[in-house]
Amino acid sequence: MLFLLVTYVIPDIIPAVTGDRCGTWLYRDVDELYLTAEQLTHIGSNTATQSVPHLPGGFAGLALPGFVALTDEAGQSTVYHEMVHQYQLEDQGFPGYMSRYMWDWYAGRYQGCSVTDAYKGIRYEVQARTTTARALDLGTAPNGSWFDDIVEALAVEMASMQVGPVPEDERSMFDRG
Repeated sequence: MLFLLVTYVIPDIIPAVTGDRCGTWLYRDVDELYLTAEQLTHIGSNTATQSVPHLPGGFAGLALPGFVALTDEAGQSTVYHEMVHQYQLEDQGFPGYMSRYMWDWYAGRYQGCSVTDAYKGIRYEVQARTTTARALDLGTAPNGSWFDDIVEALAVEMASMQVGPVPEDERSMFDRG
């Protein structure tokens, strides 16, 4: 009961009193992250990947320390995004990463952000999205290496499982755009 109160009720009441500051929260400055090919190769060679038919919340990828789960909907950008999270986990350590991740989510909620916007405003998510977008725009995402092997192996495994994409009505609010 306390969890529900702290997570959902109070964050919806506070902005009504203090004013909604979600826009400011979402567009605050977050340190940029630049990863070299050597860093990505190190991360990729030390990370196990597993294809799964479905992830909770309808996500296409999920990073845990030393492990990435990907659905059949995961493309190159998702794999890269999750590898950025692997770097963040390695750099900060799991306790530091998770405490900051949760702190940012709750801070976003208490700034008046919806559950979805609070997630989008987590500094690690912002870093992963911007790093991925920049790498793919500049053509600096890894290829011809472990990265392509991961994408290809997952495609083969998912094809053998004969699992289709997650139906629209089963997707999470994060995947609906």
